[in-house]
Amino acid sequence: MSSTWNDADPHGPRASQSRQVHASRGGTSSQDLQRYRAGVTAEFDPFAATGNWFAQHFYENYRVGQTFLATQTGTLTSVEATTVRRPLDEYASQKPQDPVPFTMELYALSATGVPTGSALASGVLAYEDAQFNTIFITFKTIGMSPVELVAGESYAIVGNALPSVELYHWYSKCGPGDAVATGNLYPDGCLIIDSGQGWAEEQAYDLGFRVNVDPIAATVPVPGALALSLIGVGLVRSRRWR
Repeated sequence: MSSTWNDADPHGPRASQSRQVHASRGGTSSQDLQRYRAGVTAEFDPFAATGNWFAQHFYENYRVGQTFLATQTGTLTSVEATTVRRPLDEYASQKPQDPVPFTMELYALSATGVPTGSALASGVLAYEDAQFNTIFITFKTIGMSPVELVAGESYAIVGNALPSVELYHWYSKCGPGDAVATGNLYPDGCLIIDSGQGWAEEQAYDLGFRVNVDPIAATVPVPGALALSLIGVGLVRSRRWR
């Protein structure tokens, strides 16, 4: 279902690509991390994790997604994903290809931890989008329709390019050994795949993703300040009635 290579392979072309992409993003200084996380409710950055890369394929009728835990409440603005575009004629022998856009959707989760109901939000990235004009694996930003995400709630982002075949890949990562115990690099969710027969979880794998929100600021007053303000109001009223 996926192709793979290891970060440790110094001669692997894709391993070299991942290192160059990481460098092009300016490293991972504390200032960079703070800037990225200020409006980020959930993320898994595969460039900052050690392990094995896997290209998740969009076969016919396939949907591929990632579950995640929201860490801050806010209005959804965009989703970033480590997707790449494939040439239109690469799989033309299997199925004629049209420049189908890459669609991203957000879902609530069922009691069993898989997407349920209708999509809560969606966004589209055109096949011709300039973000795909690179040979490297990079985060692509997909603008999403607004919906409020609540801190502490779990959701799923789901990508598809129906009805195309292999027109896109979404890159994931697994820790050493491909086992859940060592491979679960993002503990608050996992890769999920729907091959047309229902959702299946792949606990050892995580897709590269970032969910961006416009944070909703808390408006609960500090108890001490509230008490002082009420006392002040009482004093003003008592003086007015003297």
